[in-house]
Amino acid sequence: MADEKVLAAQKWVNATYGRVSGYVKCPEDGKTGWATMYALTMGLQHELGISPLVANFGDGTLAKVTALGTIGIGWKKNTNIVKIIRHALFCKGYWGGDTAVAEFDPDAAAAVDKMKENMGLPKDGGVVQPKVLKAMLNMDAYITVAGGTDKIRSIQQWLNKNYWTKKTFSIGPTDGIYSRDVQQSLMKAIQLAVGIAEADANGNFGPGAQSGIKAHTVGPGSSGLFVQLFSAACVFNEPVPGYGEPDAATHFTDSWDADVEGWVKAFQTFSQLPVTSKGDYTTWAQLLVSMGDPDRPVTASDTAYTITPSRGAKMYADGYRYVGRYINEASAGGGSKMLEPGELDNIFKAGLRVFPIFQDNGRSLSEYYWGNGYKHGQFAHDQAVHFGFNRGTVIYFAVDYDATQEDMPQILDYFRGVSSGLASKGKRYVHGVYGSRNVCAQVTKESYAAYSFVSGMSWGSPETSASPCRRTGHSSRSRNTRSPTAATRSGWTAMRTGPAPTTARRTSTVPCPPPRTSSRTSTSFTTSPRATERAIRTGWSRTITGRSAMRGTNGRT
Repeated sequence: MADEKVLAAQKWVNATYGRVSGYVKCPEDGKTGWATMYALTMGLQHELGISPLVANFGDGTLAKVTALGTIGIGWKKNTNIVKIIRHALFCKGYWGGDTAVAEFDPDAAAAVDKMKENMGLPKDGGVVQPKVLKAMLNMDAYITVAGGTDKIRSIQQWLNKNYWTKKTFSIGPTDGIYSRDVQQSLMKAIQLAVGIAEADANGNFGPGAQSGIKAHTVGPGSSGLFVQLFSAACVFNEPVPGYGEPDAATHFTDSWDADVEGWVKAFQTFSQLPVTSKGDYTTWAQLLVSMGDPDRPVTASDTAYTITPSRGAKMYADGYRYVGRYINEASAGGGSKMLEPGELDNIFKAGLRVFPIFQDNGRSLSEYYWGNGYKHGQFAHDQAVHFGFNRGTVIYFAVDYDATQEDMPQILDYFRGVSSGLASKGKRYVHGVYGSRNVCAQVTKESYAAYSFVSGMSWGSPETSASPCRRTGHSSRSRNTRSPTAATRSGWTAMRTGPAPTTARRTSTVPCPPPRTSSRTSTSFTTSPRATERAIRTGWSRTITGRSAMRGTNGRT
């Protein structure tokens, strides 16, 4: 339904700036969207003397707004900037006042104060600080939206209140949805808490953050900032299967209590971490990044290198029992990575088992569409038959780049094609997904992928945050901004209810995956898709989870 105030904003901005070089007109449909916000932003840039105009409120625009000075009641240095503020407020759902009034008046100030209250910021008479104006000109919501929770919103407001003035922080959404922006804000808050300089807080889980977190284990008797940060990460990782059903949830707090401790114990158990019932480094890492603690022991590895008898023996001696291998040849880097004649015998003789991966480059969005997925599904079937993999084997189809949310429609279309391709060959094999957490979450939900192979390709965004969920076939609780995983110290050997890794016919029969309605959860992981030697040396782990209601975001921050 069209909103007359939004329509008025669209008509005004197009009429005012339509002939300005570089300006892109927005639709005049009365519906708020990025095109409208970009148009208002470009109008603001023109008033600030910025050229060329760009559909982005970046550092240059922020600096120019800062140079304007304080925008408060009575400000009238630029009538069009006042109109842009009023129209932006209307597009955000607040009453911007009379657009015919040339100066910033009490009506506009009251709307700004209300928006600030919703953001979690203190009221100050409706002053429009540069970061506040930037927040007006995006599509973030500041009330709880469908699918959001008040609990997550309270954390979003807390982050805004305490950190919005910090150099590298922006005002984040307070919509109750765990998203990339929320995860990045949390990581920046952690960086500041461990002593990283304000200008260097970039939201990444880098060496400085890791070192600082190692010095801040939280547990019984702990209180204050680090408990708040840790419990926020716990809330973002809800639910834990089997704990406190149906919610499997904990709460945001500044004081360690039995509820948080119980949730942490369940999370550690599910994730196959040492059960310390404390917020130790390994648990912090598992909550914050998809790879978790890269130094924890693992028993599975995927590799693009041939398993020779000596390599297989070395892997077994170093504690590995399972290896992922590629069943097709295509590789952007060139060279051979596919299973070779006789290699399966080497794997089995070494005491290892194998699970298949299909990757045909998979490094750009252009490769992901239904027809390609259908072709890959059929080819993967033929290759799996050629190598002798058992009926019911899960084949992991790769999305081996840091896909963004905007990429997901094409990626989902590709996996629907994969599913159809496998079905056209008699449904002998089951498709799984290998990619970032948001990719795995949405492919699981939309294409019923049997299992997810969650990569550790990101370092600070929500697909780098871990959130285990129920294994229910597909989940009504799934959200594209949540991210579950379950790293395990013992890999496939820790699986009590799910399928063992698949093998070729020349080994004993392996159980097929449980029915899709199963409520049981199975977990496992492997390491980097690079050389097995590197996997052995570093233990850099990836995670395979059961068919869980995974919640993730994507993207490197």
